[in-house]
Amino acid sequence: MTVPAAKSSMSMRAKNGSAVFVCQVLPGLLKIIKCSTDPRGEVRLLDFFVEPLPPDAEAAIDASLRKGLKKMGFRSDSVVLSLPVNNVTCRFLKVPTQDPGEIQRIADLQAASYLPYAPRDLVTAYQAVAVDAQGYTSINLVIAPRELILRHLRRFKDIGSSSLTIVLSSYGLVSFFTGLKQKNSETLMLVEIDRDQVEVAIAKGSKLLLSRYFKIPADRSQLESLFLEEIRKTKKAYFKEVSDEDISKIYVFCPDSARPHIRGVLSAASEAPFEFLSYAEGICADQAFARRLLESDCSFVSLLGFGIRRIFEDGLTLMPEETKRALRDRRYHKKRAMSVLAFFAIAVLFLLGSLQGLRNKAAYLAALEAKILPLEEEAEVLDAKDQYLRLLERRIDHGDPVIGIIFEVHQLFPEGMELESLGYDAGKNVVLNGTAGELRQVLSFATALERSSAFQGYKVVIKKAAKTTNAAGGVSFVIKCISKDRHA
Repeated sequence: MTVPAAKSSMSMRAKNGSAVFVCQVLPGLLKIIKCSTDPRGEVRLLDFFVEPLPPDAEAAIDASLRKGLKKMGFRSDSVVLSLPVNNVTCRFLKVPTQDPGEIQRIADLQAASYLPYAPRDLVTAYQAVAVDAQGYTSINLVIAPRELILRHLRRFKDIGSSSLTIVLSSYGLVSFFTGLKQKNSETLMLVEIDRDQVEVAIAKGSKLLLSRYFKIPADRSQLESLFLEEIRKTKKAYFKEVSDEDISKIYVFCPDSARPHIRGVLSAASEAPFEFLSYAEGICADQAFARRLLESDCSFVSLLGFGIRRIFEDGLTLMPEETKRALRDRRYHKKRAMSVLAFFAIAVLFLLGSLQGLRNKAAYLAALEAKILPLEEEAEVLDAKDQYLRLLERRIDHGDPVIGIIFEVHQLFPEGMELESLGYDAGKNVVLNGTAGELRQVLSFATALERSSAFQGYKVVIKKAAKTTNAAGGVSFVIKCISKDRHA
């Protein structure tokens, strides 16, 4: 059996060689997969672990987690927890803002209207799905009890995980599917059939619109009628809460042994075409591991979605607000530290470039003087040449304050912007390339440069300010500081 390598589109990728463990705790079942990134940037699946759990036994969950992680070589690595749909409440709603901070505050307040808890006792996450012409943002809101999230945080902290990310399992299902069908932008139903439960998600492109689950009855003869009833309920909820746009196709992930029966059920009752998918198409693993994974009666689709393509927008993680704030602060300080190092690196490079430029100019002057010396008898010509040489020497002696310019840019550079490059050409022009969250940040930065003492001899011009095409959004800019005496 040949298992093709997956082309990863991860936005949060483990360092080369470091392992990431993806776990899921279901009623009566624990699942873990292990993956790592090789030097080429491909994510390889290394192992998996499955163990039954007794009902409502927290101590048994801890013991099984430790057992499985130890068996798979866990060494304080990163962990992603795929939180099952039965642990959360999901709602699709519109909010009158596009600002992420305001959306999060509205989500926190709105959550208490769906569950009998105070807002402080709930943890929320959301994905922005679309923005309408009136400026309203459609979001898929996920609500979990705070105590459940804190219990998982304590559990994995005690185990020794270096970091824990908690995300709704349906996002893993959608993420894995979009990796297989990257160009698909239709509204689809995704069905994952596990050992004891079925998860149903409706998605458009990479956006999750609705998710539900139902348990598989012990009497399997009831599965057909229950499966059809739950599919109808999911469609009814989608048309009522989300959209009247038709579902164009149903994609099903299930064990090979269940396909004939499910095919008969869907053929008899489904109004939309359907297709079975295998996750063998989207994983990179050795054949022995892949064979064991595919022969299991459990489904690993959502875990694979997080392990192979760990795509987490800021709002998707189910963490208490204080934990999110601490993580944002840590990322901010790390980013600032990297910016300082980058500025110093640029300073060193420009200093070396300036020194080389001085040596080149000195050599040029020496050659020019050698040509002028034979003309000493021609007094007027000699005088003119001598004045020209002195002018060049003065420019070399004074030079351009490269370090001062770089330091001034560093001092003025506002938070929320990123500097990608700083150029200093032979005409003493300074060119800055970077990105900003908003256009007004670029305008403010350009104004600050013009008023700066280090740029008094420059004309500051915004050469480019255009929206970026990546998913994060923002503005790409080019600012050119033109030396006013470059033609002197």
